[in-house]
Amino acid sequence: MDSLIMAGGKGTRLNLNIEKPLLEINGIRIIDDMIKNLLNSEIENIYIAVSPNTPETKKHILENLESYSKYLEDSKTTSDAKIFIIETSGKDYVNDLGECIPYFKSSFLTLSGDLVNVKSKTINTIIRYYSNICKKNNDIEALCVVTPIEDYPATPTINFEGYVPLGINIVSPNEKYQKEELFVLKEPILNVNTIEDLTIVIEDNL
Repeated sequence: MDSLIMAGGKGTRLNLNIEKPLLEINGIRIIDDMIKNLLNSEIENIYIAVSPNTPETKKHILENLESYSKYLEDSKTTSDAKIFIIETSGKDYVNDLGECIPYFKSSFLTLSGDLVNVKSKTINTIIRYYSNICKKNNDIEALCVVTPIEDYPATPTINFEGYVPLGINIVSPNEKYQKEELFVLKEPILNVNTIEDLTIVIEDNL
């Protein structure tokens, strides 16, 4: 399965003079940490959607393409995953995702470009869960990863019947209606949308 990091948003709620994917937390930029964990997972290829809102993110990724292999945790492991840049209009999340869909021929994992603490083990768990439910139910095309609202470490921006969507999904390149399954994950994954979120990440050492 391929993955898509959505890294073209405006990030206006954070109100900092830096693009969100380039925020450095615990000594590593958010986008680099996401790439690191995807490289060490079962993901085959990594696509990163950038836009006119995130020119420095695009520049950073292109400058580091050849050095990302240093993130492989097992020196004996050779990752075949390739990293590709997709340039979108940056209009909004849904529109940008639609512009990315033609790059995929089968279901793919999407991640918001401001996620903290998404580990490779968690990525593998999500992929395997999706694979298992699809074997049992051919109608399932999409997966939305959520956490119970009481387990979310910050003030959620969305409350979906007691759950908080984490910004991690598996979707089909089929642009029509997709039957979706919820996957409840109890891990401290956080979207860095506000100063409050950033403070929690730093203070709790997520």
